[in-house]
Amino acid sequence: MALLKVYQPLPRFPALSLSGTACELQCRHCTATYLAGMRSVATPEALLAAGRRLRERGALGALLSGGSTREGALLNLKPLAGAIQRLKAETGLLLNLHPGLLDAETAMALAGAIDFASLEIPATETAQRIFGLRATTADYRAAYERLRAAGIEVATTSVGTPTASKGRANPGWRSGAGRPGHSSEWAFVPPGAASRARC
Repeated sequence: MALLKVYQPLPRFPALSLSGTACELQCRHCTATYLAGMRSVATPEALLAAGRRLRERGALGALLSGGSTREGALLNLKPLAGAIQRLKAETGLLLNLHPGLLDAETAMALAGAIDFASLEIPATETAQRIFGLRATTADYRAAYERLRAAGIEVATTSVGTPTASKGRANPGWRSGAGRPGHSSEWAFVPPGAASRARC
């Protein structure tokens, strides 16, 4: 039977922002609001120092997240890939990544360092209307495949926006989708994924 591990973010699994408080996208999803609650680690030195402190304080791991580029990639992810590898080697922390849209080169540069990635796979309407991207669901599926090709386990979240029908949300939507314009999320853990951190 598959084992699902769930980690409470604080104090032993905090969120670290690879971009500090910066976000080029400033989309309707959060307009960089979430970044204010993350520890800023926008340079290799800051990332490694934060990781060492976490290890010394008995942390289990960390979520690596941050703001987005205008194309939907995680800001600073590619430049910090080497530091992430070093962080893993030095601390052994469990590393969860919010990658956004990433290319194959970046995914491979993270192989062996990232324990699992948490990837939103939005409906095309959501990606374009809420995230402000030209991307489609197929682009996010491609990011998923690149992560898996690099040997990184992926926990996916599907995000959709219900459309109105005569002033009411379409039937079948749950949770926050009771009114048109609200989004819903479903979390799926693919076979082989041993753990997931949610922040």
